[in-house]
Amino acid sequence: MKRFAAVLLLILTAVALLAVTASAATTTTALSVRTGPGQFETVTVNTASLEVDGQLLQTDVPAFVYRSRTMVPIRFISDALGANVEWNQDALQATITTADKTIVLTIGSATALVNGQSVALYDGVPATMAVLNGISRTVVPVRFVSEQLGASVEWDQQQYLVSITSPQEPETPQEPETPAVPETPEEPDVPTEPETPVEPETPVEPETPAVEPDYTVSVPQKSSGGVLSWAASDTGVSPRVFTLDGRVVFDYPGGKLDKAGGTVAVNGPVVKTIRYNQYDHGYDDTPYVARIVLDLQTGMTKDDLEISTAGGSVSIRQVGDPRPLVVVDAGHGGKDPGAMYDGYNEKDFVLPMALEVGQRLEAAGCRVIYSRDDDTYITLSDRADLANELGADIFISIHANAMPQKPDINGLETYCYKLGGQAEVLANYVHDAILEAASPEDRGVRTANYYVLRETDMPAILVETGYMSNADECQMLADATYQKTLARGIANGAIDYLQAAGLL
Repeated sequence: MKRFAAVLLLILTAVALLAVTASAATTTTALSVRTGPGQFETVTVNTASLEVDGQLLQTDVPAFVYRSRTMVPIRFISDALGANVEWNQDALQATITTADKTIVLTIGSATALVNGQSVALYDGVPATMAVLNGISRTVVPVRFVSEQLGASVEWDQQQYLVSITSPQEPETPQEPETPAVPETPEEPDVPTEPETPVEPETPVEPETPAVEPDYTVSVPQKSSGGVLSWAASDTGVSPRVFTLDGRVVFDYPGGKLDKAGGTVAVNGPVVKTIRYNQYDHGYDDTPYVARIVLDLQTGMTKDDLEISTAGGSVSIRQVGDPRPLVVVDAGHGGKDPGAMYDGYNEKDFVLPMALEVGQRLEAAGCRVIYSRDDDTYITLSDRADLANELGADIFISIHANAMPQKPDINGLETYCYKLGGQAEVLANYVHDAILEAASPEDRGVRTANYYVLRETDMPAILVETGYMSNADECQMLADATYQKTLARGIANGAIDYLQAAGLL
């Protein structure tokens, strides 16, 4: 019995040490995964590192373990293995193609189509959507996709590391030598004069022909009017174009960029950035593939672009979404809690209000971008820069006030940078709508030298929804129903302003 107990203790100790080792090689994070049409749930997962042929991949949404399978963003794994991906938004399907294989994965389905044949995914874990820090990616089980593409996969439990080895080109088998036919021996009684042997010529190694690109592709540029353009040196070339997860990809098999890979900051109404890079695989065994990728703004699609290809050139005009764009800013966040009273943090009051405001504006026909949609720290300059770079039509920052030296003060205050402009007009619309919806104490529309009001290029306001330093009002601000009532007022005022301005 004592021996059994000792063995059991040894096993438990080993398991504990393994758990510590594993935890040191991974981190936990909360992200949202799709559970149904338009439905997401927040799950806490272990992140994993991902390497291909010994090179670590950096992804904006990390690889993570979900329901016993390691999930990775499909774009990154397909790019790394030289496959192309197309996204069908209507069918929620990702199609991965190589020279000899087509894999169709449907969001939420545990069955894939491989060259037209149904194949069950491992452990029934389907492709899904994952959202982290406002970035949405299609994620797929890494082992299934990699092995279908001919790659091998290894999992290091201690390091939480997925290692993928690209498929190797099989060696061309050599032709077997034809056995020599033995010569017929000459009659021994007829001697012959031996011939003088001829020195064999030294064989010359054949030259390996240099592989040159078929044509070059210029690096993308911005020009006046927001037009994006580039060109191939061969005027008869047209790129292969496909879309994937908010990106438009232009591939040039046989082409080579005239400069090294890089990024162009666009920050336009449709295109956020342009990335370009050189690849040595992916199409018909060509050693050159030039790729140009347009990263689109949230909510934008290929349909928001006018793409013209003629004479080897590509010209793109950003049409943009006609809906008005509103940046909704939930104050504070992350390491900055804002005001703190009665066990409450300001950052936790204003985030649900901001999300409710955004949902109501979207339902009214607006495009909405949140400065934060979770408990993340965002600098003041980043908040203002976001609105300016997107060219937002209006900016609304939501806060809760505090004046500890005067705990009896309560009520609503709405701020703009200065009076006499459209920001004041917006502030009055929103202030009046909140008073009508929630009936707080009216402390008026005011001016303040707040950074997010001073440094934004569009009409911008900051709403102080109430005083946390007032015990009664703090309890009201903590109430979810009252938060929604305030949010309804903010949204109604913004809608009234946008309609009066002819933007909605």
